[in-house]
Amino acid sequence: MTPLVGAYGAWFAGGFGNLIAVVPPGAPLSERTKLRLEDRGKVPGKRGHDGRWFGFSGWQKHETTAEDVATWEGWKANLGLRAAHFPGLDLDVTCPELRDLCKGLALRVLGPAPARTGRAPKLLLVYRLADGQMPMVRRRVWFKGPDGREHLVEMLGQGQQYVVEGIHPITTRPYTWDTHPAERGADALTPITHAQLDAFFAELHDLLDSAGSCTEIREEGSGDEVKDREAIVQDELKAPSLDALTDAVSRIPNDNTQFPSRTDYLRMGCAIKAAGADDPDRAMEVWEEWAARWEGNETIAGNDPIEVVSDWERMKPPFEVGWGYIRDVAQEHGYPAAAEDFDALPDDLTDLLPKAPTDVFPALSLADCLAVQQRPVKWCIEGWLPESGLVVIFGPSNAFKSFIAIDMALCIANGMPWHGHRVAQGPVLYLALEGGDGVVRQRVPGWHRHHSRLDADPPFRVITVPVTLSKAADAEKLRRTADACFGEPPALICVDVLKRSMTGSDSSDEDVAPLLDTVRRVFPSTCILFITHTGWGDANRSRGSTDLWGSFDTRLKANGEAAARRVTLEVERHKDAESGGKMAFTLDIAETGLADDEGQPVTTLVPVSAALSEFDASPGRGLTGTQQAVLDALRNLIDSEDAMTTTGGTRAVKIQTWRKEAYARLKGSMADDSRRKAFSRAQTDLEGAGIIATRGDLVSLTLLGEV
Repeated sequence: MTPLVGAYGAWFAGGFGNLIAVVPPGAPLSERTKLRLEDRGKVPGKRGHDGRWFGFSGWQKHETTAEDVATWEGWKANLGLRAAHFPGLDLDVTCPELRDLCKGLALRVLGPAPARTGRAPKLLLVYRLADGQMPMVRRRVWFKGPDGREHLVEMLGQGQQYVVEGIHPITTRPYTWDTHPAERGADALTPITHAQLDAFFAELHDLLDSAGSCTEIREEGSGDEVKDREAIVQDELKAPSLDALTDAVSRIPNDNTQFPSRTDYLRMGCAIKAAGADDPDRAMEVWEEWAARWEGNETIAGNDPIEVVSDWERMKPPFEVGWGYIRDVAQEHGYPAAAEDFDALPDDLTDLLPKAPTDVFPALSLADCLAVQQRPVKWCIEGWLPESGLVVIFGPSNAFKSFIAIDMALCIANGMPWHGHRVAQGPVLYLALEGGDGVVRQRVPGWHRHHSRLDADPPFRVITVPVTLSKAADAEKLRRTADACFGEPPALICVDVLKRSMTGSDSSDEDVAPLLDTVRRVFPSTCILFITHTGWGDANRSRGSTDLWGSFDTRLKANGEAAARRVTLEVERHKDAESGGKMAFTLDIAETGLADDEGQPVTTLVPVSAALSEFDASPGRGLTGTQQAVLDALRNLIDSEDAMTTTGGTRAVKIQTWRKEAYARLKGSMADDSRRKAFSRAQTDLEGAGIIATRGDLVSLTLLGEV
């Protein structure tokens, strides 16, 4: 046997293009990944900028290049080979005599194959899919040997991979081959067909029963119709945990390609119900969330929630599908099922690996508390945004909250210090749930132009369509979006504004609870930055319920002076660090690269650090109540169907329409003649302060008015 050392490039040169990086044993994991410690050495992954590893989203369809393979070798990754075109027969048999019996049958029926050893006496035989054959799916035969131990013979196929180079996670020794496939090339592998595979598994049953004296022989993944569902042991259909079930189902798309018929839809429901039998209520939630993702077809707009519940109640055991079916489908969409393929460790090695979690609540001792106390607080932006948790920027209108949030987000995505404070670079999603057009057309390009980074390609994405984070289906879809964009969980999600990300009222504890619970569950290691206004009766806190206010791990208060284009930002509260930090900014005008109808540059604002002493010396004057009401009327119209977009990209409305909306807001506070005069004065004052601009019979917000 020859250990494989430094042969990564040889695999690619030998025609094995379906290679993939696998997290090496003992590698440090990113705190934002869903990978588990036991996944190391088995599951596809990537190494981040900080040297920590996270899951490899979309690994099944990744187009591997020679540069990829060289990079992975530099990472000291294990090297995996995708099984869709290179099926592998895994003889997970710990009895040497039975192993040789199965191997001999394979060599006779399927043909000769190089054998990989990771933990003897187990073997894996590598074949090549014959021309014109569809990729094979996983097929398994479980059986018990004469000594009562359970063994497995498995054909690995579509949606799976196996390690061909690197370190075995249990033995911590290199994998070895009797004949190195990379040296002979992919074309030298024996091609196999579905007919050969059917013949092999058919003979395997008879061989194990007669010559091997084996019992309890059962096959999974044969595709045969189940004749006797009563014979299926229902406990064997259960998921290893409800968390695993939730994660796997969240990755499975509910579309007409994957599930073309109602039978396919109901089969998925039966699998969920069987897999989640230990917690029927939570399993039903998993089913409802998955069913709600279907967008319908030509005749049906989507699933009726009432019918979804009725379908669930009509599904009765015994079931023929369960966790195995869900796992195999989910694996095609990135679920890391490979870790399940490694069996339990012998007693002399169990202490070397972290213990699997048990079904108890975590309880910390004094020693645990002292250990946690020694860990430094981790930051997205040092002193301002924690690495994970819920954060709010709140302040009155015209406080430049969104400009500050975009500045923070783009510094994190670009890996730039934020006004002298260190950042941890990472992917960012910006949910522009209000004024998305201005964010996309002006603010993001203007920020990069101001910082001379137009050629940059930061991991930053803007979403302008509605996203309701209080709905689990939308939150899970956002997680999948991040996986598709970045291949890892986002470091930061900005929600602009909070009220648009939920259903119901943000003043209701009952309505707020789903939002808080969902984002914490779906994004446990991400910093979620909400933007909102101050409360109606209290300028020292954000609007919303008491539970919402108390749930923020960090609260940042913005006080802006629109006419002077300046703002202060203060740490009102850090849950796990010292509060009270304060900074001041002026807002520089930056060109966006656009021009208006008259050829004048369209501009935006970018925060620039300023001295706090200058702000304390000459505080500005805010808007009056009437001015604010008139301005709010215009802002409401700018986002409505009454507005139009000029050729320069500016949103504008007719002054007559604005006047009518403002009158309605002032109606209860003054007589008609007083209301007319008040509107006229407010219009003049707002235009004089540079907050609005009029042209003919149209009025629009300036940069200051958009804050």
